[in-house]
Amino acid sequence: MLFEEDKNIDNPTGRDQIKDRIIALIDFLKVDRGTFANNINVKPATLSHILTGRNEPSLTIVSQIHEAYPQASLDWLVYGIRPTPFEAQTNDGCVNPKPTVVTERIKAKKITEIRVFYDDNTFDVFVLKP
Repeated sequence: MLFEEDKNIDNPTGRDQIKDRIIALIDFLKVDRGTFANNINVKPATLSHILTGRNEPSLTIVSQIHEAYPQASLDWLVYGIRPTPFEAQTNDGCVNPKPTVVTERIKAKKITEIRVFYDDNTFDVFVLKP
């Protein structure tokens, strides 16, 4: 049911299904509900009330879910319209070119001399052989 549009004759808006999609998203992400609540900046009790059906999710909460988890589109969260975050993204025939890596060749530097300064204001110079 989560992979189809969650609209039917009894429930044309699909509103009471938002909580089911949130539960499915939490399960898909393999995070606990407390972590999910923290990630979307709501209190765990608020999330619990939504998931048990006591409260409906506000537009603010739905937007916070989308901001924290952009793979969950607003169309899917609110209306159940595909694509879902569970479906593999297709490239529709587009081929991403392999990125070319440009490396800059830096001339190797070699140490030729080391100077050591002491606290009695003296110093030593060590010249390295090439």
